[in-house]
Amino acid sequence: AAGSVDTLGKSSDIWLGKYNAALGFISSATVNGASNGSDNGHGVAADGLGNAYVTGSINDSMAQGNDIFVGKYNWALNAVWQQTYNDPGNNYDTGYGITTDGAGGVYAAGSESRWDINQGDNLFLRKYNVLGEIIWTRTFNASGSSYESGFDILVDTSGVVYAGGTFNNGYGIYRYRQLIFSNTNPMLTVYLSSTVPMADTGLVVLPFTQTGGIDPQL
Repeated sequence: AAGSVDTLGKSSDIWLGKYNAALGFISSATVNGASNGSDNGHGVAADGLGNAYVTGSINDSMAQGNDIFVGKYNWALNAVWQQTYNDPGNNYDTGYGITTDGAGGVYAAGSESRWDINQGDNLFLRKYNVLGEIIWTRTFNASGSSYESGFDILVDTSGVVYAGGTFNNGYGIYRYRQLIFSNTNPMLTVYLSSTVPMADTGLVVLPFTQTGGIDPQL
């Protein structure tokens, strides 16, 4: 589980908790930004090897707002690696969703603020390798000062990346295709948008070719 916890003398810290199959508490870990500001955990995932991954926001400097935080922890909840991202305009950036694939990849989804170039909040996706090194980064702006973000993210066995969140002040689903898991340049092939929440709504994505046929490779 991931979230935040209030700490005496600070605002809040990222909190990561480990429980057994019966939901009995085992251990926890916290992360405090350098500025003692507001730090929050939003997403958590496990890789089946005893490692946990958490994403959220961390405040390392009052001069640059909150940054996206991604961390990997071992079975004892000791930090293996941690990464942060601060947008060029020093605004507020947040990670919301995180997942892994079967090849050691770690994927985080969230939003970056690009008001410095009049783009509002942009969808932000980033992939890391097993060592926490950046493999690729993708951002998406629908139009002008709009709001795009990724709240959840999944990867299928073919390497296709799906992110659900917001699109142009509404709601959106994004699909990126990695030709191979080591691809450093994934391609946005499909995005859907709606003005109403799509939670608990059945959805089928059918990619079509230019001649109108269904192409399962898109």
